[in-house]
Amino acid sequence: MLSQPDAVADSLADGRHVSFECPTQFPDGRICRAVTRLPSSAERVVCPQCSRRYSFEACRWCVQTNLHNQFSRVFRCMWCGRETKASRGSRSDAGDYFETLAHRGLDKPGSRKSLVGGLVSIGGKGNPIPYGAICSIAVTTEFVLVWDESGDKGGMKHPLSEVVSFEVGGPGRVKRGRQFIGGGFGVVGAAEGMLVAGALNAITSRAETVTNAQLETKAATYKFVTNLYLPGELSRRLALINEQLFDARISGHAPVERHESLVDELERLERLRLSGALSDDEFRVAKQALLDPYRGS
Repeated sequence: MLSQPDAVADSLADGRHVSFECPTQFPDGRICRAVTRLPSSAERVVCPQCSRRYSFEACRWCVQTNLHNQFSRVFRCMWCGRETKASRGSRSDAGDYFETLAHRGLDKPGSRKSLVGGLVSIGGKGNPIPYGAICSIAVTTEFVLVWDESGDKGGMKHPLSEVVSFEVGGPGRVKRGRQFIGGGFGVVGAAEGMLVAGALNAITSRAETVTNAQLETKAATYKFVTNLYLPGELSRRLALINEQLFDARISGHAPVERHESLVDELERLERLRLSGALSDDEFRVAKQALLDPYRGS
């Protein structure tokens, strides 16, 4: 299992080397994090501590460089979620990979990161990403980045202080045979549903579940659908968002505004508990923090 790789270009004068931090995650949850310095032109890397071998490959669809198990013949792009066959023609190098991370602001060493690709945009208030565009969400301890992977058109970065909520639900799928069809998503019209269905089929037509997700920030609300992850898996992959929101709420840095509905907030916490994003203990603490200000008024 891989966590989001943590790497940054080395500050050597010749600019021809990078420092690679191994992202291998062990069964007990620990991450290797052994650091290896390698040439920017390196196409493979072997961790000196856990001996895991990785290679750098470009996705044939979005052309972004990926890090994947060297012995895998097929890999799923960490950015757009599509499958690509590893070959000599797809070979890339460490310099290209770290350049991609730096371009998105994900090259800070030693910080926690989470990344999920293969999400399809289905609108939302203030969302500039068009319907049917394949996106990725990257989370750090400082910001959330929503990136349009349809031709690398750029992304929207929101400080975590501006994130209101992240919710996952589902399934919300319509499937005929081995292909998804338009309409019936409950959130888009028939024509837009066809667009979304086309994007889902581009990622995979073999999935059994389509999961909905919504990221709400002070500036915009983003709605997504994906057929790559079950709701619980997607919640776990992006748990860093709700962890940060939970810590801010408990510390008092993000108090509930009085004009917000207390019932809505409690219902949101219950959904987070049911999805697995909050444990029972975390749910009780968060619920207590919500109710205390009202009890004192």
